[in-house]
Amino acid sequence: MSEKTVFSRGSFFHGTKADLEIGDFILTGKKKNYNDDRKSEYVYFAGTLDAAIWGAEQPLKIVAEVTRWEGHSPEMRNAMTENLKKLSEKGIKAID
Repeated sequence: MSEKTVFSRGSFFHGTKADLEIGDFILTGKKKNYNDDRKSEYVYFAGTLDAAIWGAEQPLKIVAEVTRWEGHSPEMRNAMTENLKKLSEKGIKAID
């Protein structure tokens, strides 16, 4: 399955390390996926799998799971990490 795969209209995706099951809810107030102890004030979701892979506001009900996906290339991950580092050095927590 490619990150460019088109899913049904109205599909949303959420990137997470959490072990979620169909029927679970994604809620605010949980520890973030990232390297700090802050709790999430928002639920991030996206209309494309590509955006969700980067780390996907309202509770969302899980209705299905994408079990096969391709991650970003090492070059793309490094570029994103460098951009986030630059923003962090400026005091910007980009994921918020």
